[in-house]
Amino acid sequence: MVKIPDFFSLKHLLALSLALNVSLVLRVLFESENQGLHYYGLALQKKFRGTSMAESGSVQKVAHVSKRTVLSTPFSSSSSSVGTLSEVEDGGEKIINLDHGDPTMYESYWQKMGEKTTIVIPGWQSMSYFSDIKCVCWFLEPEFAKQVVRLHKVVGNAATEGRHIVVGTGSSQLYLAALFALSPQEAIEPMSVISAAPFYSSYPSMTDYQKSGLHKWAGDARSFNKLGPYIELITSPNNPDGFTRQSVINQTGGALIHDLAYYWPQYTPISSPADNDLTLFTVSKSTGHA
Repeated sequence: MVKIPDFFSLKHLLALSLALNVSLVLRVLFESENQGLHYYGLALQKKFRGTSMAESGSVQKVAHVSKRTVLSTPFSSSSSSVGTLSEVEDGGEKIINLDHGDPTMYESYWQKMGEKTTIVIPGWQSMSYFSDIKCVCWFLEPEFAKQVVRLHKVVGNAATEGRHIVVGTGSSQLYLAALFALSPQEAIEPMSVISAAPFYSSYPSMTDYQKSGLHKWAGDARSFNKLGPYIELITSPNNPDGFTRQSVINQTGGALIHDLAYYWPQYTPISSPADNDLTLFTVSKSTGHA
């Protein structure tokens, strides 16, 4: 049996026991708090990660939705849902499809015009293959030609004196016809077709679509340095950026095609009548009748 020293009394033992118990209790409390904080930290981290994942999903949804531009409109039309506009279930809003254009924005205007814009074609009209044998475009309706000249004079966007009018099923058909007319039949190699970037996205595919060997898409006009004949496409206002364009090639032997589909006052100020050798216009961009 261990002998307790004389200087230790019962009071000393009680004080020592109390101190040990207090220190033990404090240690337990301290460890419990640390453990609780540790668990709380994990819970916060998990919650934060969960929130981050949820927010990330929301961002992805927002990014996906941002590809579509919502347009509120007071009217609805079955044809408007085809192409450019599609109806949203809630709110009766419209979504603009930026992938391609469809001029249905003019539809409400023509609906308001009502019977004023009704056209009657007599049964005896257009019975012949030839509308005007004296015209270079022998299937061009004379009355339509008069209205084309009148419209350009009123708007002031094209010189009409001493010009031939050629019509087609859309400007794409006329573009291919222009390439065929400007490409030499006896050329050793295809005629290079170029346009300053950014250019209309369908130009390359349309140029090479027929694979005739008469012409071939050659890319950006600003980097074109090939000698010899070429065809330069000048779109003004430009599609897709809307800037006014002029020829960027400074060499001889080139033919120019001016695509002025958007040279109308609803898209850009009309500064002067276009006076070019070959100019493309389209009814779909002027009145919306595609």
